[in-house]
Amino acid sequence: MFGVDVDPNDILEGLKGVRDFEGKEETECTWSYQRQKDALEMFNMDILICDNVDAIFAKYRPGTFLPALCHVFMDTNAPLDVLESAARAITYFLDVHVDSTARKVVEVPGAVKAFCKALVIFNVDETGDPESMRLGRDVSEQSVKVLELLCRREAKAVFEAEGLQCLLSFVSANASTLHKDTLQCSLSVASMLCGRLKPDHPALPSCVASLTSFLQHKDAVVVDYALESLGSLVDMFVRAAADLTAMNEGGLVRGLIQLLMAREEGEGGEQDVAFRTLNVVSLLLSLSHGSRQLATDVLNEPILAAIQTVLQRQEDEKTVLAVLRLVDFVLVLVFRGFEG
Repeated sequence: MFGVDVDPNDILEGLKGVRDFEGKEETECTWSYQRQKDALEMFNMDILICDNVDAIFAKYRPGTFLPALCHVFMDTNAPLDVLESAARAITYFLDVHVDSTARKVVEVPGAVKAFCKALVIFNVDETGDPESMRLGRDVSEQSVKVLELLCRREAKAVFEAEGLQCLLSFVSANASTLHKDTLQCSLSVASMLCGRLKPDHPALPSCVASLTSFLQHKDAVVVDYALESLGSLVDMFVRAAADLTAMNEGGLVRGLIQLLMAREEGEGGEQDVAFRTLNVVSLLLSLSHGSRQLATDVLNEPILAAIQTVLQRQEDEKTVLAVLRLVDFVLVLVFRGFEG
């Protein structure tokens, strides 16, 4: 099915026109974004109705329309509904063929940065104005989708635009009010970006603190993404032969042991719980093997109670064997010391 009968040049002019002059009141000018809103509405309606991707790409050439849409989104004075519509249109292009479109977004100066900053500047707090909150939430959710798609091909550009910091700040500030899909998608993107951090990166302490706090989240999928990201960071420290104690500044060791002792609740089955436990034990062992101080920190926590809790609750063979490796490490640490 083909889309509506609309001239793409008219839509492009509407996108580039940005504002219509409406008149003057004394010395102040009043401007309207109506032409832009109309152009975006027609564009999104057209691509929604049409199921022929080739026809859409021939009609709306990505090399021409993506820069125009990015500039719409980068307009800090534009209404929130205009920004949301522009982000939705960009999402469509990326979702259909990210390999050929992601670079075109990255090549627009400031575009990736605008999507990252949208996560922290717009109000999604339920205590604010309901309409502003709804529109702010819509813009943020579309921005997360755009960043997720960009990361498939242009993760470096998202990382350099402070995408990781913005995503973690967004989740930290709004975790209790975000839609589940948005929350999980945000952390999925963050986990893709974590591997690009270095031990001396200025954002590392805040990122580790945020990820550590997510270990206490009620959504098991959020916990799993946090563990995955933390595992990537620990691996990075080990490869760089860097001081792993920086990973514990936010209480990571305590958080991991509390996670072992916590009663598992939620939608995850036994296999999910077993896999999560394996990840926790693996992290504890990596931290303890890599740092004398962290090994001591493990002993200062109720590690034996945590081990007992897991062994009483788990029947999965791999999980039990992993916990027994942790038991072996604790015994060696107690009786022979760290060098043993």
